[in-house]
Amino acid sequence: MPDVEYLYLELKAKNILPREREDLNKEFAELLATRFRSHPLFDESDEETKLTSPIPPGDPNDRWFTFKMQLKLVNPIQMTPPEDEY
Repeated sequence: MPDVEYLYLELKAKNILPREREDLNKEFAELLATRFRSHPLFDESDEETKLTSPIPPGDPNDRWFTFKMQLKLVNPIQMTPPEDEY
C-alpha cells in the first residue's frame, strides 16, 4: 500500500460576527493554515500545506461556513499490511 503523504480536511467554523470586515472568515482560515504550517508534523511550504477551497465572504444570516485544507505530512504514514496472526 502507498504511504499517506497528505491529509485532506473539510472544516466547519463559526461565522465571525459582527462583521467588521468582509474578509474575516478568509483571514481566520488563512491563520489556521499558518498554524498548521508552523507545526512540526506538517510541511511549512505554502504550496503543500494550504487552503484548497474558496472562502465565502460571510453572510450575516449564516451561522457557519466550511472550507477545505490540504496538509502535507513531514513524515508520511507508512501503510503496512497487518501481520498474519495464524
